[in-house]
Amino acid sequence: TGVVDAYRMQEVEQEIAQSVLSVDDGIKFLERSAQKGNVNASFKLAKVLFDNDVEDKASRRMMLKWFKQSAEGGEPRAWLHLAKIYREKEKLGRARKCLREGARCNDVESIAEYGTMLVNGEGGPRKKKTGIVLLKRAALRGNGAAAHMLGILCERGEEDKGKIKYIKWLTRASELGHVPSKLLLAHEYLNGSSTLKRDELGAAKLIMEADKLGSSSALSSSLSSSLSAGDYFLCAEILAKRSFASSNWTDALEWYHRAGVKGEDLAFVRAGLLVAMKLNEASPSIQQAQQLLLNVTREEEAREAEALLGWMHLKFHSIRDPTKALELLRSSSSSPHAGALFLLACCHLRGAGVPTDEEEAAKLLQQALKSWSASSRRRSFSHSLWRLCDIQFTLGQMYLQGCGDVQQDVSRGL
Repeated sequence: TGVVDAYRMQEVEQEIAQSVLSVDDGIKFLERSAQKGNVNASFKLAKVLFDNDVEDKASRRMMLKWFKQSAEGGEPRAWLHLAKIYREKEKLGRARKCLREGARCNDVESIAEYGTMLVNGEGGPRKKKTGIVLLKRAALRGNGAAAHMLGILCERGEEDKGKIKYIKWLTRASELGHVPSKLLLAHEYLNGSSTLKRDELGAAKLIMEADKLGSSSALSSSLSSSLSAGDYFLCAEILAKRSFASSNWTDALEWYHRAGVKGEDLAFVRAGLLVAMKLNEASPSIQQAQQLLLNVTREEEAREAEALLGWMHLKFHSIRDPTKALELLRSSSSSPHAGALFLLACCHLRGAGVPTDEEEAAKLLQQALKSWSASSRRRSFSHSLWRLCDIQFTLGQMYLQGCGDVQQDVSRGL
C-alpha cells in the first residue's frame, strides 16, 4: 500500500501541474495520505497549497500545519518553506530557527539562507564567522546564492578583501545560474578593470542568460531576481551598437521594446531610431517605427520621439507630410531639442511646408548650437542621427554665401 501511495503521489503532482487533475481533488488525495502519517504526503500537500498562493486563513493554517508535521517527521525542505512563511510575516526570529533546523538536516538551501541571516544579523545576534563557514559549505555544494553572498562580503571588505575574490565568487555564482550575480558581473564586464577586461558582448550574454533564468520559483529574493527596465535597455544598447555593422538588428529591437514595456520610455525612442535607420521606402517597418514612438508618454522622452517622428514625415515619401512634421518639430523644439531645431531650420531653407526664410533658419541653427552645448543627454537619438558638425556646416555655409536676409560674414562662416 505504501508503494502504491508513493507512486500515486507522484502522479498527483504531475496531474496538478498539467491541469489534468484539479488542485482540490489533488489536495483531497494527499490529505488522506497525510492523515495516515505519511511525511512525504504532508510535505507535498503543504507545497501544493504554497505553490498555488492560497490566501484564505483556513488554507494557510492547513499549509502551516502540514509543513510543521513534515518538518518534525524529518523532511528538511519543510523547514525552508516554514522559514519563507515566517519571513513574509516578518517573524525573523522564527524564520532563523527554522533555517537552523533545516541546516542541521544538511539541506543546502537552508544552510545558505541560515548563513546569510547569521552574517546579516537577521532574527538574532550577528555571527559573521559562523555564517561565512556555512556560506562556503553551501557554495561548495553548488548553491549560487551562497557564492553571491560571499562575493558581496568580499566587496564590503568583510571576507577576503580585494576585487579578485569578489569577481571570483560572482563568476562562481553566475555559473551556478544565480540571476543577480549574472547582472552584477555584466556591469563589471561593461566597466572593465585591472582584474576583468572590458567585454560588451560578454555583458550582453550574461544579461540574456539572466533573462532566460528569470524569476524562477525560489524561496527568497536572494535566490532569484527579475530584470529591471535598465537591464533590458543596457542589453539593447549593446546589441544595437553591434547591429550597425551587421544585418541582425531585430534582437536589439526586441530588447528595447521589453525595456519600454518595463517603464523606460527612452527605449521606445531608441527602438524607433533603430528601425528608422534601417528603413527604406519599401520597408513595412516604417509603421512599426511610428507605433513604437507613439508609445512614449514621459515628457522628456516624448520630445525625442516627436523629433524623430517629424524627421520620418520629412524623409519617407510613403508617409511624407510636411505639415505634420512641422507640428511635431515645433513641439519638440520647445524643450529646446537641438535635433528638432536643426530640422526646422532645414525646412525653412528648403521651403518644406513653410515659405523659404534664411534668416529664421539661421536663428534656429544658432539655437540648435546653444541647445547642443547645454545638453548633457548623451543618449539623445539626435547624437546618433546627425552630428554637431552638421549644424555647424549648414550655418557656416549660410554665413559664407550670405543667403537672403543673412548678412555675409566670411570669417564667422569659416
